[in-house]
Amino acid sequence: YAIDMEFEFGTPVAPTLAITVDNFEVGKTLADCTFSFASTIPGVTFDESDILGVYWEAYDPYAESFYQVDDSNVFQTGVPSYRCTIELDSKGLTVAPAATVNGNTPESCEIVTSGGKTVLRITCELGTPLAQQLTISGMSVVCKDQDYEFSVTAAEGAEALYFLYRCGEFGGDTGWDRTDGGVCYGTVPASDYRDADTLELTVYGTAANGKPATATKTVQILKEHRFVDGVCACGAKPEYTITYDGGADFGLWMDVKTHGVDLTLAGKGFYREGLVHTGWMGSDGVFYELGGVYSTDADVTLYPVYDQLITLNVPFTTTVKLGGDAAPGETTFDLALIGSSAGDMDTSDVTVSGSVTTNGAGDYDGELTITGPSQQLWHMLSEGAFVQQVDGGEEGWTYDDTVWGLLLTQATYSTADAAEFAVLVLPALCEETDDGVRYDIDWEAIDWENLQSEDMHFTNIYAKSTTEPGTPKTGDNSNFALWLALFAVSAAGVIGAGVYSRRRRSTK
Repeated sequence: YAIDMEFEFGTPVAPTLAITVDNFEVGKTLADCTFSFASTIPGVTFDESDILGVYWEAYDPYAESFYQVDDSNVFQTGVPSYRCTIELDSKGLTVAPAATVNGNTPESCEIVTSGGKTVLRITCELGTPLAQQLTISGMSVVCKDQDYEFSVTAAEGAEALYFLYRCGEFGGDTGWDRTDGGVCYGTVPASDYRDADTLELTVYGTAANGKPATATKTVQILKEHRFVDGVCACGAKPEYTITYDGGADFGLWMDVKTHGVDLTLAGKGFYREGLVHTGWMGSDGVFYELGGVYSTDADVTLYPVYDQLITLNVPFTTTVKLGGDAAPGETTFDLALIGSSAGDMDTSDVTVSGSVTTNGAGDYDGELTITGPSQQLWHMLSEGAFVQQVDGGEEGWTYDDTVWGLLLTQATYSTADAAEFAVLVLPALCEETDDGVRYDIDWEAIDWENLQSEDMHFTNIYAKSTTEPGTPKTGDNSNFALWLALFAVSAAGVIGAGVYSRRRRSTK
């Protein structure tokens, strides 16, 4: 007997390959991603060793296209979509299986030839990455004496379970405190750092999709304190000793500098006859100004620097002339320095004084005295200093406004403690500028082969009179004939001038 039977099996079940990409989340890099495989292909399985290449692309919404990114790229929330291409050993397959990547249907899944090999190539758009599931917050650098405090935050639906840390070959788990909001706080004691250069933290937990999730953080351990505003995060606050050494005569006195905070040095503090204290020489080989700034975080000894005190005397003459018939009484005229070649250089220890007291018409001798340290005098006078008489503004006087230049032509040191100076008095040039009057030596007028100093001279005129001009004194007729004669001469002059004027007009 023969029995005919007919069966309907429906559509055959195609073999499948499900690929899971882990760590596809914000804050992770492409290199952090791992791949797992679930295959229903008879006799064929896959694992990560079968991966021949993985290529990532990110979508640019402005260009409306994908562009390739490398393994160092960090997944970002601002990128609307990522696309992944995976090439696998084909395992002898001639027909591509039905594949998914993170549950998404790929754009393509095909058997192709690449690099001379037959490969299974799967390209799938994965969309936006998951929010970072576990986040470790804390400093990236810690002092070797500072406990490391950190916190762990889990995304919605995710959970942090425990953490481990490692310092070199030593590691452990100190536990943590969990708040009502799900944030966990932990501390690694500084005593556990030992000699390690880094502290590595790893937090383990579950992601919102129920899969395992981890987060890692590497922290640099400083071998020295890191001071901010003079205080290290571990609480250390170092101080440095600044020693002022005045020698046997003055002994030592101290100051203290805090790390990271500039110290204003002492001003003039030591004195020696015939010398001026002008600065400090440090044991570090650096010269410091009086009242200057010391910013180095180190101990230092400062020794006073002295300069020879020099006095220069420059003679001058003041002449008083009368412009009226009244004689002035005693009057004092002062000289003042109105400019020098020192510029911004320190001349604070230089003093300038010069005055002369007159009593009526005549010539009066005075002396301009300039006193100061030799170096400061050189700054002030090497290219010219300029002196002018002070206009006292007294009624009846016309003050001479001549400007003289003083030029230091040499400073010949015969011994370590003595110097000789030569000062020339020279005419000065004055030029009006937008910034005021500019003074200079008349260099072209100097005969360098036969240097000659000018006589500094000022002429002041006293113009007051005891009577009105042209009015004879009351009761005095002795010169009446002279007045008549002068009047006649004056009248003749006027007539002559009128004639001359008429002649000129007539020639036009």
